[in-house]
Amino acid sequence: MCAMNPRLLRPLASGFNPRSIAGIDLWMDAADGSTLFQNSDGTTPATATSDPVGYWGDKSGNNRHATQATAGNRPTISATTQNGRRTLGFNGTSHVLASFTSALQPSSIFAVANCTSSGNFPLGNAILASDTTNHPLAWIENGRWELVRWGQNMSGPIAADGTTNILSATNDGTTSTLFVNGGGAVTNAGGTFSSGALTIGAATDTQYFGGRIAELLVYGRALTTTERQKVEGYLAWRWGLQAQLPSNHPYAYSFPGFGSQARPDNGDALAWESEVYSNSGSVSVGTLAAVNTFCNAIDAASIRDRFYRLNLFAGTGLNAALVPLYRGPTYLADPLGSELWSPSTPSITDAGGSSGAWDGSTLTASNSVVGTNGGYPRFQFSLPLTIGKRYAVSGKLTGDTSAVGLIRLSSLPGASNVSYNSGTGVFSARNVPAASALMEFVTNGTLAYSVSIASVSVREELYYGNATDTNNGPFVSGDYAETGATGGLKGNGSSKYLDTGFASNVLGQTDRHMSAFFDLATSLNNRYWFGTDQSGCGSSFWAIGSSSTTSAEFRCGIPGAGSVASSGKIQLLVSGNGTAQSYLNGSASTSISGTAFTAPAQDIFVHALNRCGSPADFGSCRVQAYSLGAAFTAQQAADFYTAILAFQAAMGRV
Repeated sequence: MCAMNPRLLRPLASGFNPRSIAGIDLWMDAADGSTLFQNSDGTTPATATSDPVGYWGDKSGNNRHATQATAGNRPTISATTQNGRRTLGFNGTSHVLASFTSALQPSSIFAVANCTSSGNFPLGNAILASDTTNHPLAWIENGRWELVRWGQNMSGPIAADGTTNILSATNDGTTSTLFVNGGGAVTNAGGTFSSGALTIGAATDTQYFGGRIAELLVYGRALTTTERQKVEGYLAWRWGLQAQLPSNHPYAYSFPGFGSQARPDNGDALAWESEVYSNSGSVSVGTLAAVNTFCNAIDAASIRDRFYRLNLFAGTGLNAALVPLYRGPTYLADPLGSELWSPSTPSITDAGGSSGAWDGSTLTASNSVVGTNGGYPRFQFSLPLTIGKRYAVSGKLTGDTSAVGLIRLSSLPGASNVSYNSGTGVFSARNVPAASALMEFVTNGTLAYSVSIASVSVREELYYGNATDTNNGPFVSGDYAETGATGGLKGNGSSKYLDTGFASNVLGQTDRHMSAFFDLATSLNNRYWFGTDQSGCGSSFWAIGSSSTTSAEFRCGIPGAGSVASSGKIQLLVSGNGTAQSYLNGSASTSISGTAFTAPAQDIFVHALNRCGSPADFGSCRVQAYSLGAAFTAQQAADFYTAILAFQAAMGRV
């Protein structure tokens, strides 16, 4: 058997060597031709595409080389490279290499691999295994990368879908954790790893791996977070996978010896990134770059103010996909408009023996019979609110603040109560509709009191709807894929929907648009995947849906129904209301004229209609984006389509 080439023990050109981290047990590198031999005794080099590999040399310095004596069971040099570097192909039916005996607990294991087939065993396809049930890294039948321990399977956040990924697994003797592309940690404290001879490309009972393996690393201890991330950074940049690292990974934008890349700088994109992580999601470098490019295109077209809400269904994991990119017509660090409050003379309602007065800043009242006239007198101030908008109201009272029992914003008793602390005098309310145009201070029947209005603020809300699209049904991780032909969020046509928290009356009665980017081929007939409907309770539709797999439909008023013949993945944008113009893939299509939709104060749903407050006509298609906001011109519609098509293409969805 040949001896390892001394040059293998030198540092790599990058300046980083996996051996510089203590405890390395095994290092297999398919890119290093000097480690590959056709026969198991390591005498005939494997150099050409399809050459069998019966000997894969260990670069750890421990001489734990992997071999295969049976010619028909040897992996081959793949015709497909990764970042210009050689990889080994495993056929999923017979290819396997045997290495050294290891306890694998504690340990840290890394692999750069690509799964291309399900192999011949229904439960899994092992990249690296110690026996039939303890595959440290495996691809399981549910289509996701998994870490397998005795009695415990841990499914990772990313599908094993034919793309190359970085897999990291650590075990400290008690707890195992799986990372895919440096993020999406999945942890489990159950199960154990048993000792056994390590096999590469299969477990010992024919659980063969179908795909390509580029590099494997095994350490005989649980690496620290800093150490693990350094190995992930090295693997990512060496194999051209840095775009798949989470954007908050310490090596997302540079690694010593390999270079660097610019970090996105669009304010909307970075704000979205922050919200995704706050919602327990993750964003890859590549996705953030695509979102950044989309935002820059929207800004360059001067149409940012057209969007009150937009979701691209992007990011790693379902939690990320539920975070909208835009939640208002502009990006502001403070999402509130200018101050609208100015004191007005309140109307004063007295009852029985109560009386009240206002001198421009102080409320003064008395009650001749304590306890009999609770709630009087009442002071009501008119607020300058505009129909279709939402507001934030806040302020502080001083003086006998405990005498004020209730503050509310409404023209209807008991509605839209304000959060009020009678001890501090502080009050506040968010997402206040224009219907709540009266601010009322209600006393509690105290004999006499004097309260001053120290401050009041009334400002327009520039964020619309929920911070995330509220998941009902609910959708599960398998309903969402970020990239590829099946990218987007898939409905089930019966029970799953999202609540945007965006009420349809927030938009101007005629100055409005709605749009959806979706796969029409996955839709059921006569279903709606976006909108609201009051047809059963005195109003009409405002929605986008389908009448068949070759015809999209939109409704804007009474009768206000229009259809657009198309197929496959399309964008349908509808601008206006009653009299409305549709745009199919950026070009003007069907227009309709009818009675305008009277927008109710009810939320717009995705993957269902909000029909009089309840979900109905559930959609089944795959939605890849939606937006709500102000109306578009023909040029603006074309510019929007150009930007969103480029984004969908960057995500591999079209």
